[in-house]
Amino acid sequence: MENEIEIINTPAERRRKAVSTIATMVVVLVLAVVTAVLLKTYVIFTIPVGGDSMLPTLTGGQYVTDENGKVVETIVKGDILVLNRVAKLQRGDIVVFDVDWQSDPLVKRVIAVAGDTVLINNDGKVYVNGVALEEDYIQGITYTTNGEAELSITVPEGHIFCLGDNRENSHDSRSADIGAIPLENVRGKCFLIINPQGKMRTP
Repeated sequence: MENEIEIINTPAERRRKAVSTIATMVVVLVLAVVTAVLLKTYVIFTIPVGGDSMLPTLTGGQYVTDENGKVVETIVKGDILVLNRVAKLQRGDIVVFDVDWQSDPLVKRVIAVAGDTVLINNDGKVYVNGVALEEDYIQGITYTTNGEAELSITVPEGHIFCLGDNRENSHDSRSADIGAIPLENVRGKCFLIINPQGKMRTP
């Protein structure tokens, strides 16, 4: 037994164990970096909130962006959204999507999904499939746009219907130039909010 203990504790054996430990740590570190890069590239990314259309839920900032919508200068810092690119969308989710007529993406809330019927009339409420939504997160009253007495739409397959929480100051699916949003235009679903002071919360 003494000879076996001496063999295990030889300098060569100790070096072999040290090299093996270091190699394992390097492999784990490389895998962690690769996983983080893949998540950042294909699954998770962040985007700042601009404007006031999601008050009181989100605080919007003021930013200067380039032609690709990338922030090049921060004038007033707002909330930062952490998005999941591949999550399945449901009613109530906060999402970011692109529209054809501007470079900056829009941040809104999913009100209805494919197959749902949305009704907005002059009583200031939103009805989905005939049921009035209980929306304790909104600011203002929900009206139709362009002076229409009523808006009724059945959300097409592959689309969602979105509204801003600041209902009297939001350009959203009520407008003809936006309407129902194709899913391919959606950049991602928010699962984490970082406020200007760096504190985090879930939507």
